Amino acid sequence: MHAILWALWRSARRGAWDTVRQQPLRAVTAVGIMLVVWALIGGLAWGLLAFLGQPQYALFKPRLVETLLALFAYALLLLVTMSDVVLVWAGLFRTRAAAFVATLPLTDRERYWAAAIEG
Repeated sequence: MHAILWALWRSARRGAWDTVRQQPLRAVTAVGIMLVVWALIGGLAWGLLAFLGQPQYALFKPRLVETLLALFAYALLLLVTMSDVVLVWAGLFRTRAAAFVATLPLTDRERYWAAAIEG
């Protein structure tokens, strides 16, 4: 298990370094957009919790806070999922494996699914 985690760490580190070295504007833009969206979601949640701190909401506050935190976690899950989809699909057909699959006598649909499964 430790070897797999080490390999994943090295692969992620190398991929990040290659992206920063070869496409710095793309890396800065992706990180910047993710930070801005996370900050906006966090600020919205913080403002909402501060608003619920008013005395007239004292009766509903425990249930509302639980629901709002669940929605916050769901929004972060969606953000991470969308970011992952964008990053995977951006580099989907640029690998050596995709170039090899393109030389095989396959239909376009089969090539697409092979690349999607690899991604």
